[in-house]
Order: sequence, then C-alpha cells, then structure tokens
Amino acid sequence: MSPRLLLLLLLPLAGCSWTGDAFYAASEAQAPIAPGNYRTDESGNPGPNLVPIRIAVLPGGLTRFDLANGERGESLAGFVPLGPDGRFHILWLARFDGQDMPAGRIPYGLIERLPAGHYKIYLPDCGHDRPDALAAGAVPLSQGGATDCRFPNRASLEAGLRAYAAHPVEGMELIPIP
Repeated sequence: MSPRLLLLLLLPLAGCSWTGDAFYAASEAQAPIAPGNYRTDESGNPGPNLVPIRIAVLPGGLTRFDLANGERGESLAGFVPLGPDGRFHILWLARFDGQDMPAGRIPYGLIERLPAGHYKIYLPDCGHDRPDALAAGAVPLSQGGATDCRFPNRASLEAGLRAYAAHPVEGMELIPIP
C-alpha cells in the first residue's frame, strides 16, 4: 500500500482530526469519484510496496476504497457537495479497514475534483487547521493525548470546511490507471 495513503487514512484514527456525529446519511451520498483503479501521486514509479486502489460506488450511496490486492479490509466513505460548483465534496469516513467508525467521532474531510479525472483528498487536522475549525464553532476535545476538533452540528462543519477549502494543504492526489 502507498505509505502516504496509509498515513492519510490512519490520521483520523490517531486523533487530531475534524470529527463529529454522523451528520450525513448514506442516502444523501453522491459519487464524485469515478469507479476504477487509481494510484496515488507519490507512486509515479511504483515499487513493490505500492498497490493500486480500487474504488467502487455501492448501490446504497457510499464509496468503497480497497487495495487492488485485497490485502486490507473494506473502507467506506460518503460524499456530499460542499458548494454548487461541484469542485469540492465533503468526505466522511464510515468504515476503515473493516471496522465502523466510533459514534460521535466520524472523521470528516474534503475531496477536490481536478482536471483529467484526478482527485485530491484532504483531511484537515486539529493542529495546523485549528483556526478554521474554531471559527466555525468546533470544540477541541482531547482523547488519549491527541486533540480532535469536534463539530457540534452539520452547519458548523460545513462552515469550517468552506473556510479550509479556500487554502487546502497536504492533500493526496488520486490518479486514474488506464
């Protein structure tokens, strides 16, 4: 697996992420990512440890991310538009490596649609991106030495993500494999 993808996906589990209750239902989910196989931006010269990512849109609305070699458990994400132009979608992680995310600690982020069928995933953190979260009403919540920015409701999460979208950093690009 791509080391960068693994780190990006593990960040919400380690804390320091933007979290909240389940503000969205699978029935609201849209699919901004086309189904298929992707590589990450650091895998231009794939080595033996880099495995393509297979993306599928499920009938219930969620999107499944799997390693093409089947090495890890199922990861499910949902997406809803952040604005009318469709450039950014809010991402929520419902399941990671076969385990449902804990109630009240659903990780949120963004996915950006780029030219040529590319996408960029951003997971804001409660360290570097804390000012946007706090301005939108998030409350820092320490658990196990890490601090999440916990959003009280959907409106505050969306306000924080709109502010973050004005200057996103440290994203991971998904590039389609022909």
